[in-house]
Amino acid sequence: DVVRLLGESGAFTDIFYSLEFDPGGTKLELTVRNSKTFVPVNFDNLVWFSNQELFNKLHASVPLFDGEVPITGQMVNQISDALQALLDEKKVMGQVDARRIPDDGPIEAFTFTVTGLHITIRNIEFSGADTADLPLLVASARRLQGAEYMLPTLRTMADKNFLPVYHERSYLKAAIGDPQAHVVSTEDEHVFVDVTFPVHPGKQYKVSGLEIAGCKAVPADTLRSLIHVQA
Repeated sequence: DVVRLLGESGAFTDIFYSLEFDPGGTKLELTVRNSKTFVPVNFDNLVWFSNQELFNKLHASVPLFDGEVPITGQMVNQISDALQALLDEKKVMGQVDARRIPDDGPIEAFTFTVTGLHITIRNIEFSGADTADLPLLVASARRLQGAEYMLPTLRTMADKNFLPVYHERSYLKAAIGDPQAHVVSTEDEHVFVDVTFPVHPGKQYKVSGLEIAGCKAVPADTLRSLIHVQA
């Protein structure tokens, strides 16, 4: 059974075993070779769990899962079943759908989505942001209020709308972490969540001086007069 289960997972291409018998018991030794192709998994809208909680629960149910899955075998189905069991435990009426990315061609990832529910963003918050930055961030996030919760969309929003708030003010190494959802109410198939983005502004960079070298066609003083950045 152990050999069969390991083989069905798709995580290994070759599995060999040997048995040794002695009065103290039986020793089973397994020799395995990892599958060559593993791909990451994405969770679109599992708003009932934090990222770490979801990983821990899945790893407990599917011990070979470490954030990636083999492109063959039963591990994707095992994760789907484990996710469905987690939803059933919380009495969530949605269904787990597993989808390969892309739909055709070589598989690059698997995405797990809860279907049958409307998961709507109520409020957007930012943790770790300075008071002075909040109005700009809140204004950039206003379009998300009332939108459907989908993690890829929120990540894109963070990169294209939230990070420029910091980059334009010379916080060159600012970072915004994955959003964390908190379920605030459920009405039939409608789920409402508040979303928090963790913000790490980092240091603000300033110009200490400016030098122009190597230009022969235009005098350096002329070029310098056209550059408005000051120390």
